[in-house]
Amino acid sequence: LNRVISQYPDKRLTVTCFASNLARMESIFSIAKSLGRKVSVIGRSIHKMLDAVASTSYFTKEFKNAVSSSISNEEAAALPSSKVMLICTGSQGEARSALFRLSRGENRVIKLGKNDVVVFSSKVIPGNEIEIRTMQNSLICQGVEIVTAETEEDIHVSGHPNKNDIKKMYEWLKPKSLIPVHGDPIMLHAHEKFAQEFGIKETLIAKSGDLINVSKNQLSVINHRNVTFNALDGSDLIPIDSRVIKERSVMSYNGAVSVSFLLANDKLVGKPIVVALGIYIEDAVNKKLTNMVSQIINNELAKHSSNIEILEKECKKSICALITRHFEKKPIVVVHVHSK
Repeated sequence: LNRVISQYPDKRLTVTCFASNLARMESIFSIAKSLGRKVSVIGRSIHKMLDAVASTSYFTKEFKNAVSSSISNEEAAALPSSKVMLICTGSQGEARSALFRLSRGENRVIKLGKNDVVVFSSKVIPGNEIEIRTMQNSLICQGVEIVTAETEEDIHVSGHPNKNDIKKMYEWLKPKSLIPVHGDPIMLHAHEKFAQEFGIKETLIAKSGDLINVSKNQLSVINHRNVTFNALDGSDLIPIDSRVIKERSVMSYNGAVSVSFLLANDKLVGKPIVVALGIYIEDAVNKKLTNMVSQIINNELAKHSSNIEILEKECKKSICALITRHFEKKPIVVVHVHSK
């Protein structure tokens, strides 16, 4: 990492890595100091981690001093490129992360350009390829040079322990039992098998929601609780399989249609108001569509004028069929009936 960064003495360097990788950040701070560069960090998660560095006794005095001497983004923007090194989150292309916002020119203080180099001190986690590639293309289009583990293999080393590292830990701790955690079933079973080969006989692979009794003599599942994934919706946590999430997924692909109409003496008053969101409709088509919806409403009125609830339900069913047939997609359809 030091070798690569030293190749760009006149450019502003930005290094992106995981906020939790404090060992990597300690290295970056050390490299910056050796090159006479001031460090400025971007991203709330990095600030939280560095606050933890300052408030605990786990880290070296040199690292703590380096963290305390870091400068604000405003100060960094005012310094020559050769005197600054930025550290930010977003190495996996996460939406709204610090680097993601930089790649879109959305940071209000730091703007990247032809005098910038972004170093990805990370590897691509499977599943994030498209997001990372899209973000890197945005950086390239701004004139930024990027350096990745694909072009410079030695700028990143995995923080995950290999078998020898785990074996060494077992030799130190001499555990009698093991519950493998983190990873998919293939990884969990591989870890269990490795532990058993090492001599750990008491092992248990748990499922999400298992309540485990950890006693001196054995590990056992004594109960199970149903667990669900939640999504943060504004300030609310809602189940990921809730109706709200499903509706948003449908609307993102197929859009939504709202139909409102007024009744007086069991007859349609004027024309219904048809509003399409996320669906391209030309004015002439919209006029034709409104007339067809009017016809549907009148047809259903002839059968269900005495029951508004059934009328609304049947109108929605017929309008859904009309929209699907006309646009070859199934948007969310909402029908509102108003009466004088």
